[in-house]
Amino acid sequence: MQFDLVTPEKLIVSTQADYINLPGTEGYFGVLDGHQATLATLNAGVIEVRTGSETVSYKISGGFVDVDATKVTVLADALQDN
Repeated sequence: MQFDLVTPEKLIVSTQADYINLPGTEGYFGVLDGHQATLATLNAGVIEVRTGSETVSYKISGGFVDVDATKVTVLADALQDN
């Protein structure tokens, strides 16, 4: 599935992913290809993006996520330093 991470300043990453773990306000939740359409708020936390055996993490200060069957778009307030 397509994964895009955007802040108010710029597009941070646009890549393909197999699995994405997100810090929702009700707790962390995972997204796989074919996920039901979802619009959710995100807490400060770490987004994990897995492609094959590689996992990349992005620490955000909060925001929103828009999920559909083939694309996940995160609108983050800001990235935080690791």
